[in-house]
Order: sequence, then structure tokens, then C-alpha cells
Amino acid sequence: MAWYYGTFSCGHEGRVNIVGPVRDRRWKADREFEKMCSDCWEKHLQEERERKNREAAEKAKEMELPELQGTEKQVAWANTLRQNLIDKISDFVDGKKSIEDFNLLYNCNLTKEDVLRIRDYIITEKTKASYFIDCRNENVYKILKAEMAEALKTERE
Repeated sequence: MAWYYGTFSCGHEGRVNIVGPVRDRRWKADREFEKMCSDCWEKHLQEERERKNREAAEKAKEMELPELQGTEKQVAWANTLRQNLIDKISDFVDGKKSIEDFNLLYNCNLTKEDVLRIRDYIITEKTKASYFIDCRNENVYKILKAEMAEALKTERE
């Protein structure tokens, strides 16, 4: 373990702790100083999150999506998550993902129209920010499967 001092790509001076074989340490330190310092990196990530949240909020207004319920931070994050989910589901309709894979995986017989009905059901009925936050790590297949019965039942009624 050794400390190496240098200047990060953002221009800030700092130090990094390098472990491992001595012969590799200088190379590892050089790679670390090619990056931003931790403070600048965190600031960059925060700016990216805010930009994505703004874009998602603008798209939600353009698409006339219902407002989400929750705290201000939850709503901002959930708008982004909802837009990501809409984009993923739209990949089925656009042919970027195969509906047949979904049908084989879950032994279903969904069509593109069914996928659109499920998407529309999620958009109109799921207005709590917590829904999208809770589903953020779920596979789009699982979300479609979970909402399929209710969405198609509602459509048939």
C-alpha cells in the first residue's frame, strides 16, 4: 500500500492509495490521475442526474403523462425511471426487442397491441413515484408479466 500524489484531469491536486504489486503501482496511479477527483466526479454525476430528470420531466409534459405522487426528489427520479421504462417497452413495439422471446419465456401469446395496452395501463394507473422507484432494477420482462393480467383485464372490460 502506498500513497501517490498528482494532479487529476480536472486540475485538482490530490493523492491516491495504490495497493498491489510494486511494479504495477505507478501505472495504476497514472490511470487514477487521468480521472476526475472524487469531488468533481460527484458533482458531474449530480449534474447528469439533474439533466436526465429535467429531460424526463419535459418529455412527460410533452406526452401529457399524469403527474406522479411523492416527494419532490421521488417525483424527479421516478419521472426519469418512468421514461426509461416507457423506452424499454417501446423497444418491443419498434422491433428492437423480440416479443417472441417474452412469449417463450412466460408461455404467453402477446401481440404488439397487447404490449401497448400494458404500457398505457402502467402510464395511466401507476401514478405513485414509489412504483417506478421500486421497479427500477426489475427486468422489463418481469414488469410486463406482473402488469399483464391487470392491464389486459381492464382493457377487455
